[in-house]
This record gives sequence, C-alpha cells and structure tokens, in this order.
Amino acid sequence: MYGRFTESARAVIKAANQETTRANRQYIGSDDILVGLMMGEANLATQILAAHTNVEAIRKKLTEIPKIESEAKTPHAKKVVEHAMNIALGLFHTYIGPEHLLLGLLQDTSSDASRALTELGIDLDQLKSEILGQLPPGSSEETQQRELIRERFKDHPDVKGHSTRNRKTAMRTRKSRRRK
Repeated sequence: MYGRFTESARAVIKAANQETTRANRQYIGSDDILVGLMMGEANLATQILAAHTNVEAIRKKLTEIPKIESEAKTPHAKKVVEHAMNIALGLFHTYIGPEHLLLGLLQDTSSDASRALTELGIDLDQLKSEILGQLPPGSSEETQQRELIRERFKDHPDVKGHSTRNRKTAMRTRKSRRRK
C-alpha cells in the first residue's frame, strides 16, 4: 500500500504512529496524521500548514474538540490514505507525498483533523488551493500519454462530452450495436 509513498510521506506515517503511541491509543486517526504532517521533515505540506498554525496549537485544539473518531469506528485514517492515492492519480503524479496526504486529509471535513483546523480558523478550501497551486504538474510522460488517449478517443461516444444527453446517446448506440 505504501509502495508509491515518498520517504517524506513515510516519515509522516511514522510520526503519526509515534503520535498514536504518545496519546496512548491503539489506532491511528486523522488527527495523528495531521500531527505527523507537522512533525515531519520540511516539505510543501509542512510549510503550508506552518504558515497557518503550529503543532502545539493543533494538539491543544484536538484536546478541546469532541472526538468523533474512535478505535471501534475510525475509517478516517484509511480514507485519508485512499483520498491521497486518488488525488495523486488525478494529478498524474507517480508518487504520493505529504502534500497528497494533506489534501486527502482535507477531503473529509467531518474528521477530527479537519474539524480542528476549522476550529483554528483555517479555511480548508484556501488550504487546498495553496497546496494545489504549488504542486508540480504530473510527469511529462504521463501528461503526454493522457493527451494521446484524449486525442485518440475524442470522438468516441462513451468519452465525448460528459452531459447526461451524451451518456444516454452512447448507451442507446451500444444497445443498438448489440442487437445487430
């Protein structure tokens, strides 16, 4: 699962594990990943977060807000990783870095981590924009491959347009082809 993680992203997960141990819990929550992002080595995610808050303020806020994540029902940390992987794929990045983890964390506004950031007065959408504005584009090979695929299938009825009408037309076309 962590094969495409950069060393920095792995360091975040390791720091999140350490935060879990420090807090004497048996599970990793989104809040642990947030602290792990702040504690990790300097990277884009750490720099952007540090411009808005610090680890002490985050820890303090996390103790003040009512927790919704618990050992019995915490898919939030898993969701953070899944969102990070999907975001990296969507950006045509061949790796998952701390910035992808932070973006993944911001996807779930009901998580303890997102709620703590909001309580600290941080605009989550602005934070996303700051990260996305500084992320490099996907690799040139991936970008070229994406453009070649788009060009190759630009007139295909299943790909052309995203409107409901076009999808319905494409479905009718497929059905009529099957009948022949």
